This record gives sequence, structure tokens and C-alpha cells, in this order.
Amino acid sequence: MPPSSRVFVDSHRPIHLNNISQENESVVVLFTNEDEKIADLVYSFDITLAELANASYMCREGNELEESEEDSDESDEEDSENSDNDEDEQGSRRKRRRVSDSDPVQLFKNQVKKYYKLGTFHGKPSGCLMYELANSLRKNTNEVLWLSCVSLTDQFVHERLSDERYRDGVAELEDRIRCAGNLDVVTSVTLKDGTKIRAPHSCKIACEDELRLMLLKEWSLFDSMLCSFTLQPS
Repeated sequence: MPPSSRVFVDSHRPIHLNNISQENESVVVLFTNEDEKIADLVYSFDITLAELANASYMCREGNELEESEEDSDESDEEDSENSDNDEDEQGSRRKRRRVSDSDPVQLFKNQVKKYYKLGTFHGKPSGCLMYELANSLRKNTNEVLWLSCVSLTDQFVHERLSDERYRDGVAELEDRIRCAGNLDVVTSVTLKDGTKIRAPHSCKIACEDELRLMLLKEWSLFDSMLCSFTLQPS
């Protein structure tokens, strides 16, 4: 990668369509249609999002070309003093031209508007995406796996994904934890009196079911229940 390259990992949606387009050589997005299909807001498009992005990029270039042509036509008309009235009428007619709904360009524009009207939402957690990338490069470690667990929990705590997507993510991470082989990692700890006991390793990742209370292991039960938005008095 050149020194001027920058890498951003973000799960915010929607993605700017110009960045996904294959015609854009300045920006590369780690994007798969499979990830977007599991989003809470399903795209009701007849085409893939990548195809929509390519069409959006081409439409944008086409609009810029048309604007430049219109500007050049206007300058030519201003410079020419003996233009005919028929030519003026053709120019004004061209500016007032409307594209019918059957025009594929107009259809793509409507799809783009529909995509952005979905509003803001979140895609796959950034930590999970980075773990998949590290796993494909055979550089996955327990630290990276732990960060992917944190990223999934962060989206769940802040209600950025549905319960179904959270359960699917948990099931996937549980499989990865089992494959990592760190569930039975233990070490020997010597107490002050010389007694040796078996204790879990500090890098061990285990799956446990907990109450959905804010910072329950760090705060008291009262403070945790007080700051949890999942509880309310009756």
C-alpha cells in the first residue's frame, strides 16, 4: 500500500454507493452482499447493491457530462449573435426534457433514492470483520477473537442489531472459540502459603450466560439495575 493510503473499519450504514462502485479506483470497500443480506433492513431491490453502485457511478458521470455539454451549448449560444429562433427553442426544449419512468437511468436513480431513504443502520460488527480478515491470512489470535466478541457485544448493548442477528453472531463466535482450543487452558498458580492450585489462564475466552444488566461484574446489583435500560419499575 502506498504511504498515502488510509484504512477505515466501520459498520455504519448506508455505504456511499460511489465508494462501492468498481469504477472507483480511489476507494476499496471490504463489502460482501452476503453480509448485507442479514441486515435488519432488507434491501428490496431486484439487483445487487454492487450493481446499483456501479449504475449510480455511471449516472453521476453521465450527469456531469450532460451539464458540461449544456454549459458549452450556452456559451456557444451567447457568443453567436445570429442564432436562429428555432435553435433557441430546441435548446430550451432540451433543458425542459423529462425522462420517463421507463428509462433505465431514471429507474436506477429511483433505486438509489430508495436505498438512501432506508436511513442509518449498522452492518456486520467491525471486530468480527477484522477477525475474518485475520483468519483468512492465518493471523488470528485470541486477542483478535476477544475484540470480535467485544464488538458484537457493543452493538447488542447499544441496540444496533436485532436479537436474531446477535444470536447468530454468538453462535458463530462460539464455534470459533471451540476451534481455537482455549476452553481448557489452565495454568498453575502458587499461593502465599506455597499451595499450588489450577486456575484459568488469563487469555482464556469462555462462553457464559449473563443477565442483561449494565456492568454487573463491575458495579453493585443496585447500580447495575439502575443504569440498565432493559428494566423499568411497575
